[in-house]
Amino acid sequence: MERGLIMAFSAVTLWGILDAASRYSVVTLGVDPWMFSCINLMAGGAVMVMVAGRKHHNMSTLYNAHTWLFGFFRVLTTLCLVFAFTSISASEANFMLRINVIMGFIAAYLLFKRKMHKTDIPGGILLIIGFLTIALRQEDGFLNFAVILVIIAAVCDIILITIAETHPVSKRASGLKARLRYTGFVLLVTSFFFMGIAFLLAQLKANLDISTLPLWVQTPIDQAPTLKSFSTPLVWVTGVTIGIFLRAPSMYLYLYAARLLKTEVLTMAATFAPFAALGAEGLFFAFGLMHSPTLDIIDIFAGTLMTAGAFSMIGLRILNGRKRATTP
Repeated sequence: MERGLIMAFSAVTLWGILDAASRYSVVTLGVDPWMFSCINLMAGGAVMVMVAGRKHHNMSTLYNAHTWLFGFFRVLTTLCLVFAFTSISASEANFMLRINVIMGFIAAYLLFKRKMHKTDIPGGILLIIGFLTIALRQEDGFLNFAVILVIIAAVCDIILITIAETHPVSKRASGLKARLRYTGFVLLVTSFFFMGIAFLLAQLKANLDISTLPLWVQTPIDQAPTLKSFSTPLVWVTGVTIGIFLRAPSMYLYLYAARLLKTEVLTMAATFAPFAALGAEGLFFAFGLMHSPTLDIIDIFAGTLMTAGAFSMIGLRILNGRKRATTP
């Protein structure tokens, strides 16, 4: 478990920087969130496939249904979070996203028949209290658009982790280049979904009078990129840069951790992500690149409760595992 946790915490640290950089790109630089997300995924995937080299080139990942399902739900997760960042900070979104630990327990039981440990209960209670505190402090509480997006993202994230845990290509991947190839193709497939959906909605936006459509149809089309967004130099520069230096390594570590850890344990480790995002946002603020994070002391306290709850679960599981290993 310890090796998987190292991978998970490394991925989470990069996530924090990635989230802050994404918020800076979308809010401060004004790049289109759809195209930005699509390009950084594509660039991250392409660079890993190239690093893997021709000798290790294998298309089996592309032919596997798990890869395409992962791509679809990765699109939903990323879009929900990127649009949530337009009204709340990356730190707030990340704190609330940690409700996925509770969802992970449910998924682990329904899909793998793994039951929640008794030692997980106190930590689970702290997680729920922290989540409710932050969510209910937003305007309109659970009806807040950003809160709804984060909850949807949490559900999608659990689906992603279970797909990654059971992906047959991931289980067979042995060695650095094989894992790079696998991760790279997963990112490329995800970017294909992004580009296809973005182009379709851009066409609808250009050729339809969306005011006559139902509100639930209007909203995604209205938020979609325009055809001009596909050729904006700034979105390509930011997307490629962040894709290569942040998206690629964070996804590699994340998928490797998913292979080594169980779904529920990976979600526990990911509760450190809000503090990583808060630290990254603090650095961006210190250099005058974005506004100060909107978290106040109550939000930080609630997030600390959630993180402490998750870390207590991990610690107790490791302790119990060592006790069983030493018991004759």
